[in-house]
Amino acid sequence: MPDVDKLAYMSYIQDMEAGAKDLLVEAAALLLEAAKGSLFITSLNKGLFYADLRAMLTTGSAITGTTYLALPAGPVIARYQRRVIGALADAGLAEQDDTDAKGKPLYLIGKPERKLVSAEHAKIIQRAADWAKARSTSALSKYSHKNPGWTAAYEAGLKAGRSAQPINMRIAMQQIMDDDPWMSEEPDPKVEAALVDVDEEVGTAW
Repeated sequence: MPDVDKLAYMSYIQDMEAGAKDLLVEAAALLLEAAKGSLFITSLNKGLFYADLRAMLTTGSAITGTTYLALPAGPVIARYQRRVIGALADAGLAEQDDTDAKGKPLYLIGKPERKLVSAEHAKIIQRAADWAKARSTSALSKYSHKNPGWTAAYEAGLKAGRSAQPINMRIAMQQIMDDDPWMSEEPDPKVEAALVDVDEEVGTAW
């Protein structure tokens, strides 16, 4: 390949990676805004995961296009500490409270602009935010453990003594194909009140 072609290709890849990063950050910020400005990182991960699945099912493409890993607490964005928490902080959009004993929630500190996320996907993000905000992190993780994509990747990865494996989103989408419990099911106030929010994913290296 001629050097000029190599340079053009590298520039193209860099532009694609930058666009993907910007899209993920924008989607995360919009989800935080829709959740009244704050979420635990577990809730943010699950909200984005199920928003991506719903978008795939109804629009044919995921919102973020990011990779989710199968960790013990459920689906988690790969390298979320840098790609989500760090990127939101760098953009002046959100910061994490390290002093909160319940699990270091993220707080929106800037006003996100919708530039890359479509209007249709923004509506899905709003519904996912409502769902994630209304439930404890324990309940969200428990629900995500029923996802066939997470199950397959977890069994092939950490459960088998290997590294965490990426979740096949096509398999994962099967959980919401027949019905839509994560959007329509109302939380039980008594059950939710008895659950203690613990942000299980904070501190992982992913």
